[in-house]
Amino acid sequence: MNNSSYLKTLAYFDIFSFPLTESELQAWQWASDDKVNMAVEVKNSKGFNFFSGRENILAERKTRYIDSVLKLRRARKVAKILSLFPSVKMIAVCNSLGFLNARQSSDIDFFILTDPGKIWLTRFWLQGILKIFRLRPYDKNEKKDSICLTFFLSTDNLDIRFLQVAEADIYLAYWMTQLLPIYNPEGWYENFFRANNWIGKYIPNFKELKLAPAWQIHKNRYTKFLIIFSLPWWEPILKKIQMYILPASLRTIANQDTRVIIKDNMLKFHGQEDKREDYLNLWRKKIGLKN
Repeated sequence: MNNSSYLKTLAYFDIFSFPLTESELQAWQWASDDKVNMAVEVKNSKGFNFFSGRENILAERKTRYIDSVLKLRRARKVAKILSLFPSVKMIAVCNSLGFLNARQSSDIDFFILTDPGKIWLTRFWLQGILKIFRLRPYDKNEKKDSICLTFFLSTDNLDIRFLQVAEADIYLAYWMTQLLPIYNPEGWYENFFRANNWIGKYIPNFKELKLAPAWQIHKNRYTKFLIIFSLPWWEPILKKIQMYILPASLRTIANQDTRVIIKDNMLKFHGQEDKREDYLNLWRKKIGLKN
């Protein structure tokens, strides 16, 4: 790896207080043409690489790893229930928990692939299950271990390159590589990456993740008994209900940019929580580029 690529990669993960091993640096190498203009010293301790003056993030990574494993166990239990619905094709853990860097106070974010034409009915039933068991985040200031379902995609619309906030959306590209597919019985995780092979331009060394069997959820034979909840005639009814109760703040900005997308093959509800431009600007600043 050349020095420029080395620094660009470390600079991005430094935003999240995440020191990298040599193998992680190689796998997540950022290979864009951005020039680096930064005077920093890189240190290595206990097998981790980080910038001088950032020694504290070694302990932080260890603490967050322990917290993340506990959250991942909870995520697996919940996903095992949600995967019973036949229209669910894949469930992946994403965001900070996806690369085992979640804070103790963090919630648990799922990225879900659904059957075509069944995205609204899937969201309705899954949100309903979470509400019944009080697993949804009811207080934005107290999200610890709650389950967030803010991104659904149907399997006939897997290419998400149009969501980029810049020509090289570094957050989106890394977000994709950090998905943990805990439910993937039909290989839709691999199909998702084939449809988004454009990220290879920026992260050429990434290989699709292979979770240990102990973390994987397999298709349950009881799924067939819930087929009634997946019948197509539910879709327009449940879409109308959800659109009616959707907060006006989300409806107002829907499809105006990439924060909130409301379509029949994509539902993305990030609103003010979509901080990709902020992270891009932070990273550009770190490597000495003007925003």
